[in-house]
Amino acid sequence: MERFNLRSFLLFLLAACFIASAFIPDFWIMVNYNLVFFVAFFCFGILNRRPLLIFLGLAFLSPYVHDLLNLDFAQWNLFSGIFLIGLALELLYGRSQKKGLTKDYKVNKNDQEGPHISVKTYMAEDRYRIYSQEVETVDMNMAFGELWLDLSQASFASSKVAVHLDAKFGEVHIRLPHACVMDTTGISHPLSSVKVDRFESDLEQVETRLHLSGSLFCTELEVEY
Repeated sequence: MERFNLRSFLLFLLAACFIASAFIPDFWIMVNYNLVFFVAFFCFGILNRRPLLIFLGLAFLSPYVHDLLNLDFAQWNLFSGIFLIGLALELLYGRSQKKGLTKDYKVNKNDQEGPHISVKTYMAEDRYRIYSQEVETVDMNMAFGELWLDLSQASFASSKVAVHLDAKFGEVHIRLPHACVMDTTGISHPLSSVKVDRFESDLEQVETRLHLSGSLFCTELEVEY
């Protein structure tokens, strides 16, 4: 079975569990939801080689074992500790790799030529390259994954372009043409890092400014040229 199909199967299985619980009151007694989350996140992590997802799955074993064996320990403290180990390994593992932006932006022809670009990544690694010659806005959403967006071959409809980014637990990499620059002062980024290759003094020396808004949480953002 292909990796994409297996991810879809796991999502359907998780959805089926929640739907079944709506009609069977004792469903979560028979199948504890913490065990379901463990299987889902652990499998997603193995398939995508993501330490954060693997340890998030392992963290859900804490409340499961606590309830199953009726043990006396601080289950959510253990949950947090396991999760933070996964987050630390995710940052170390992600920074040790160098990857390229090679995957084309897979949309239909009309949307690809349009002014509004929208990309989403959830529990996966997706790479996009934009060829549109009239980009006006860019919208990006990422959760528990890696998003690579290559705008180096694109052209912009005006000298000011709005870019909105919402990202949680992962990495976002953006590549821009040399004739433009990204202003990241408008984005909120608690527990996150933002790296821009070009200095702020270059803002007055470019043809196009991309104004970044939105929020990052436990995310590494890198902008390159």
